[in-house]
Order: sequence, then structure tokens, then C-alpha cells
Amino acid sequence: MVFPAGLFNPEIDSSFWIAGVWGEAIATPLENLTLTAGVRQDEHSEFGGHTTYRATASYLFNETGTRLHGSVGTGFRAPSLNELFGPFGANPNLRPETSFGFDIGVEQRFWNGAVVADLTYFQLEIDDLIGYTTHYEQIAGTSRQRGVEASLRYAATDWLILTGAYTYTHSVDQNDVRLTRVPRHEIGLTASVKPAEKWTISASARAAMDTVDTGGFELDDYLLVNARVAYKPTEDTELYVRAENLLDQDYQTVRGYNTPGFGVFAGFRAKFAP
Repeated sequence: MVFPAGLFNPEIDSSFWIAGVWGEAIATPLENLTLTAGVRQDEHSEFGGHTTYRATASYLFNETGTRLHGSVGTGFRAPSLNELFGPFGANPNLRPETSFGFDIGVEQRFWNGAVVADLTYFQLEIDDLIGYTTHYEQIAGTSRQRGVEASLRYAATDWLILTGAYTYTHSVDQNDVRLTRVPRHEIGLTASVKPAEKWTISASARAAMDTVDTGGFELDDYLLVNARVAYKPTEDTELYVRAENLLDQDYQTVRGYNTPGFGVFAGFRAKFAP
């Protein structure tokens, strides 16, 4: 049964199944050298079988506290039932996305490991990327994302840890037209404090800047601030209170779609051993 792109038919009754198997190997052929390799086979009832892989390498120079690291891998994503038949912009003619990506970077430790800095270059190529304008559609050819991520972690004391990260992402389609809804600049900051053995207080801030949506519309930059207080009466239980969007920012990640304002959540977690 085929319907024009974007047309929702409430009488459609469709289902898929997907099964997968994966294996991973970890090796240390030399001291301070760690290699991993993984393979996954997915079988999709509608889109058939797909094999993906991922390999990583890491080498530590003890004398300088320098670690070189990198990874390479492929990916597969079938369109969801919502993208194919959902009520908003469905397109039953979508095909799966496939991707190839790699990253390479260097990590440096200072002050006996109290400060850890990392700089990583990444690149991702996606064939038949599924995008959304007024409906879901296939972006023809190969879309590319590449950029740099820099991070810094500082263990100021045994009870205070500060981290920061900056990511620059350049994302375009096969015609070098910028992809939508991918921030060009992202900044993340976190702080974690343990005022007592069973207590943890943390806060985070994330800024997204220079984002475009369909038609070249520029989305406003925004800053999200979250906080969390947790108490662990035992090793396997935790009580917590979490606040999100403390500044009650009005922001959009997709033009015309609302996002949550200030909110507070409380919860309890427990782990049970057999």
C-alpha cells in the first residue's frame, strides 16, 4: 500500500521486526596499546540484512601522560514507523540511512592526572539521510558532518570536579548546502560537588549557537542550565531531585515546535542483585 509523501492514513496497520547479533573483541598486543573490534548483523523484516562494524585504538605514553586514540565504523538506520506512516509528514517511500565515520584525537594529562585535556577531529558521511521539511524526505547523495571537539576536565579536589567542552560542527549535503538543525557551535560546562560521603550536587550548562532550519531560517541561540541533588543511603539506592531549564528559557530546536520550560523532578533508584 503506497500513499503520497506526507499523507497519513489512519487505516494503515503496519509492523516491523528487527533482530540483531553482535560480537566484540578486545586485545592488548603491546603494553599501553588497546585495540577493539566489533561486528553487528541486523535483519530487518522490511529492509533486509545489514552488516556494520566498529574498531578503536588507544595508546598511552606513560612518560608524558599522552594518549592517542581513534575509531572507525559504519552505521545503519531504518526509517521508523512514524517516519513512514505517522500523522505528521509521513513518507512510505523512505529507505534506510547508511553511514561511515571516523575520529582521531590526542589526550594529555597534567598535574598527576588532575587535569585532562582532549582534542578530537571527527568526520561522518551519511548516505540517504532522512530529513524533515514539511514532511520526511530522503536527502539524496552523501551528507557530511565534520568538526573538532575540545574538552577539559579538572579534579580540583577529591570532592570537586569541573569539566568543559566545545564542539564545532560543519554539516552539509552533497551540494554543499548546510544541513538544518545541527548547531555549528556547542559549549557544555559541568560541575560536580560531593559535600559529604553520601551526597552529590551537580550542575550543567549547555549553549547551542548558529543553527538554521528549513528555508535558511536562523534559530535563536539558547542556554540551558540544569541541576541535580542526589543522596545515596546505601550503595544500591539513591534519592534525587532534578531541575531542568532553570532559567526558563524559551527556545526552539525545530522551528514552530515548543520545548519544555522550567521543571522539577524527584525520583528513587534501586539496584537489586539476583
